[in-house]
Amino acid sequence: MFAQDGTEGAADAGDRGPTRRRVLAGAALAGAAVLLPGGSAAFAGEAAAGPIEVVLEPDTLDVPERVPCGAVTFHVTTPAEEGRSLLLVRLAEGVGVDEYLALLAGTGAQDPQERAAAARAVSAAADNLGGAVVSAATGAGFTQVLTPGEYVLVNYGYASPGPPVVRTVRAVRGAVAGRPWAPAAIVHHDGAGGKEFAVAGSPPAGGALTVVNTTATPQEAMLVPVVPGTTEEDVRAYFEALRDGREPPVQPMLGRPVGMAPLGAGRRAVLHTEFAPGPHALFSFTVDHETGINHALQGMSRLVGLA
Repeated sequence: MFAQDGTEGAADAGDRGPTRRRVLAGAALAGAAVLLPGGSAAFAGEAAAGPIEVVLEPDTLDVPERVPCGAVTFHVTTPAEEGRSLLLVRLAEGVGVDEYLALLAGTGAQDPQERAAAARAVSAAADNLGGAVVSAATGAGFTQVLTPGEYVLVNYGYASPGPPVVRTVRAVRGAVAGRPWAPAAIVHHDGAGGKEFAVAGSPPAGGALTVVNTTATPQEAMLVPVVPGTTEEDVRAYFEALRDGREPPVQPMLGRPVGMAPLGAGRRAVLHTEFAPGPHALFSFTVDHETGINHALQGMSRLVGLA
């Protein structure tokens, strides 16, 4: 299970895969997703101007049925202590919600090669457009540029036994003007040793941060505050120990992960942060399409300072 810091405990590392993906797998296999076909009384109809406020409860997802095209911002919070995630995806032609969730469930398989195959299938079935992973203590927002058509929002708890809650929304004309991209950026890229992060500008503790995925597979940008004095080597040693099934030599994390949910290859979105200033661990826990191991366990992590 995930430790209190929000990262995976040593007993669950290695071939068992990421806990939040395993929990989602169990939820999808144990019962159908809660698919809400229409807006609630409070949220039916079109989105109002400004950010769309989304509160992630275990069994509800109140969002407008229609949103404008262009730059659309979602502000996401949850009362759940264990945290929850909101994914924004656009399904490939011919792929239904149940099929997508079944494929997503496969990324929680115990066998690494099964996880890798499932991760490849998920990428083929949907365009990952980001989203927000939040905790009870820290919310987040994200902005994505939407073109006309249908999108799927998925609300799930990676430490919750309940099924995901799914809503479809339609982007309609009446575009929101403006360019959302922020000058500070986190970039996923291919390095000499595998997938890496590059950081441009000064990432804000509270503000807008562009996340750009230049790799060929979906990536996250998870952020967790760390103990003062933590080094980048401490962060990597922590994940290496989880990968090897060992007790980490240090415990650098001070909270649960909050950040950008998976972005597909070549995609970008804006993350709106609500952290306290200071050093944070940055990592991506998506599944490697070749090895079936989570990228953070293969070295995709670093230390960043948020001002």
